[in-house]
Amino acid sequence: MGKAGKQIARAAGYGSVYLGGQLAGGIITGVFATAKTIKEFGKGVTPGSEEFKAAYMEHFSSMSGIMVAIAAAITLIFLAVFFLIRREKMSEAVNFRKVSAKAAGLSAIVGIALNIVTMAFLRSLPESILAGYAESSSGLMNQKFGLAILSTVIAAPIIEEIIFRGLIYDRLKKGIPTVVAIIISSLLFGLAHGQPVWICYTTVMGITLAIIYNRTNSIAATIASHLAYNFTSVLLGSTILSLPIAAHYAIAAVGLAVAIVIFVKTKNVGQVEQKTDIKVSTIAL
Repeated sequence: MGKAGKQIARAAGYGSVYLGGQLAGGIITGVFATAKTIKEFGKGVTPGSEEFKAAYMEHFSSMSGIMVAIAAAITLIFLAVFFLIRREKMSEAVNFRKVSAKAAGLSAIVGIALNIVTMAFLRSLPESILAGYAESSSGLMNQKFGLAILSTVIAAPIIEEIIFRGLIYDRLKKGIPTVVAIIISSLLFGLAHGQPVWICYTTVMGITLAIIYNRTNSIAATIASHLAYNFTSVLLGSTILSLPIAAHYAIAAVGLAVAIVIFVKTKNVGQVEQKTDIKVSTIAL
């Protein structure tokens, strides 16, 4: 197997780890949802009935945030053990390196701007498509604020950046052309979100995050951007969507312009090279 084949195989392996974590999280959440449904129905429960299935799906959907957190924890623990066995420092293996405050801040601004543009995209969708999106997203959108912060703002960005940028994209670009690696890793990132509308905008988000990774050589910056994107959704999503459509598009245009200016105008500001301690390149976005 050549270099490209080895790197693709490694990327596929890390993708499998992510899928395994999601599956495990889903199974555990399903067990809790089943127990909750049985308790609700009592001794007269008929597991195969339509009423039971509807109640189960309602409970499972309401626990979406918990499932995200559980899946992220399982995946993170597996990776920690894996790299410990390989005698590799996990932070280096997943490319979590320090970046300057400027790089992290600019990355976060790009995340916020991209989220606002996403809101404009959602507003432009036909009602029928938007209704399906809202239904599939209801579990995450209706979480309590504390759980939303834990799962959507913290757990999801960290584990997804570790997997899709720090491991999958990083390995792919070592074996195949960078542009191809960006496209493949971003499509995988989009497909991992399942729902068609999510796939569309998370693929674009994946491309943006891959570019940020290229400029910083660290998932610390992409986590900052991803976290800011998700936090904007949790904090302002419904508020932004309720604005008049003209105002909404105007805000989105400003957000897009800000993101473009940051990408075009900012340059590398230098590196901190390693001597005895681990010091890493600090490249501003």
